Amino acid sequence: MPKRYDNPQEILKIMRQTELLRQSAERSPFTGILTLFCYTLWKDYKYSQTKLSDFCGKFTEYNEKYENEPYTELQNRLNDFADWTIEYKEFTEADYPHYKSVVAQNCIREQVRCNNLINDLSTRYILYGMVILMEDGFGKKKLTNFKDKFSDHMDKAGDKCNGKDFMDLWKELVENTGIYIEKPIFE
Repeated sequence: MPKRYDNPQEILKIMRQTELLRQSAERSPFTGILTLFCYTLWKDYKYSQTKLSDFCGKFTEYNEKYENEPYTELQNRLNDFADWTIEYKEFTEADYPHYKSVVAQNCIREQVRCNNLINDLSTRYILYGMVILMEDGFGKKKLTNFKDKFSDHMDKAGDKCNGKDFMDLWKELVENTGIYIEKPIFE
C-alpha cells in the first residue's frame, strides 16, 4: 500500500541538506576545483610552489575575464586542441525521488537549482584549468593524461571512505606547498 504522507524526519533531513547545498553552491566549486588542480599538479606533475602560485594567478585572471561570459569559446579551443572538452550536465527533478509534501518538493527544486549551479561553475572552472595548462605547454597526450589523473582524484575525494576528501587535499596542499585557497564559509 503506498504511503499517504512523507516521513517528517526525512523531510527535515532533506531541508538540512538543501540548506548546506545552498550555502556551498556559490563558493565550493571554486575551492574544490582549484584545490584538485593544484593537488594533481603538485602530486603527479611535481609542480613547485612558484609554478602552483602562477597557475592560481592565471586561474583567477580567467575567472575575472570569463565570469559572466559564456564558456563555449573555451570549450571550442579545448576541443580543437585535445579532441575532447568538458561538458555541462543539467539535473532535473526527475533525477530525485518524488515526495508528496510541498515542503519536500520545494527543497528538491532548490537542490536541483543548486546542483545545476555547482555543475555550471565546476564546468567553467575545469575549462579554465585545462585551457591554462594547454597554454602552458601541455601537449595533447599530456593534457589527456592530466584529465584522467584529475578525474581519479576527483572521484576519490568525493568519497571519504575511498581515500582523502577535498578538505584533506586542501590541508595537505597548505602544509606541504604553502598554497592557501580560500575555503567556503558555512553557517
